Amino acid sequence: MGSDLEETPRDYLFYSGGGGTVRGHPYQSLGVEVVDNGTRRTGGSAFLAASGEFRANVTKSIGIVAFYDTGYVGATSFSDGEWQSGAGLGLRYNTGIGPIRLMWRAQSRAAPAMAHKSISGSGNHSDAYS
Repeated sequence: MGSDLEETPRDYLFYSGGGGTVRGHPYQSLGVEVVDNGTRRTGGSAFLAASGEFRANVTKSIGIVAFYDTGYVGATSFSDGEWQSGAGLGLRYNTGIGPIRLMWRAQSRAAPAMAHKSISGSGNHSDAYS
């Protein structure tokens, strides 16, 4: 069967949150609350995520974006976790080396409104949240 969730190294668990899964939530901030009788959050062994994004150019170098992201982390299966989501709007400025993105995620039950700033180019990107 494998080790218990509490004994599994954190690097081997799935988390959600951040620019690659559910934008607007801090990186790896979404998981399951099963450790220490449900008082501490950790990753899970089941994960599923989906994202949708609509982009439109306003000018040659400026664009607007609307997005919706959702992610699921379960402790041991797809029946013992919860879905988290984020939706928002953004601006993109296309530079010669990659876009500069500024996105705002709307407030949800799980988290307050948050801005997501990102600079990307050549397949690499840097994310920041505030």
